[in-house]
Amino acid sequence: MNNYYDMLSAMAERHPDKICLTVDSSRWTYKELKVACDRLAEKLPEDCTGSLLVLADTFAAQLTAFTALQKNGIIPILLHHGMKEDEISSIIRENHLQGIIRLKDDMLSFTPSDEAVCPHNEPDILGVLSSGSTGTPKVMYRTFDSWAGYFPKQNPIFGVNGASRMFLHGSLSFTGNMNSLLSVLFEGGTVITSEHFRCRHWAKLMEEEHADILYLVPSKLHLLTESVKETLPEVRHIFTGSQLLSAQNIRDL
Repeated sequence: MNNYYDMLSAMAERHPDKICLTVDSSRWTYKELKVACDRLAEKLPEDCTGSLLVLADTFAAQLTAFTALQKNGIIPILLHHGMKEDEISSIIRENHLQGIIRLKDDMLSFTPSDEAVCPHNEPDILGVLSSGSTGTPKVMYRTFDSWAGYFPKQNPIFGVNGASRMFLHGSLSFTGNMNSLLSVLFEGGTVITSEHFRCRHWAKLMEEEHADILYLVPSKLHLLTESVKETLPEVRHIFTGSQLLSAQNIRDL
């Protein structure tokens, strides 16, 4: 395997009818997700090359675009929601990107830039954005092996396997969410998420979908324990990152 489209294709061949992704009441099997990626890859204009920003309106659209671009040999960089147009232009210009793909309500648009494609010393297949706290966000590139090569070590630590049903929440433009999702798909497990920011809805969804692993940043874990007092006995593993997890929050969890 050279990229995450190849990984998805392998899992679609192995587990075509297994649920890959649940978003609220919508579900995709591994085969259905691969078909969606193939359809999007066919729609991409021929002048889509190099490294592109991706602004998609839903979680499923982010994942579909992320893998579809890799099928076509394009490096996707998922963009945070809510950024202004001048900020987006600065990211493209300062990181020498070839443009931006937008997916909204199943409609695709591509705005190219005048930036030339930069050569890569490594076989990079994706880019992630820095926080941008000290200026325009920088693109940091990743190879397939830099993440997938570590999943065989990482997944046993976090209890991730082919039977796992992981709940996470938020944009895939944040590396913790993307890395966690890909670690589950690497094993052929199921990812569960919601487009809503309602903790009680999350708990109901986790219960209904039998989530056994939870990945949330500490601020969301805090909100969850403040809002939900019922136990979720099927959740066996909780892991987190990016922020400080307080001792009180650990006790509440």
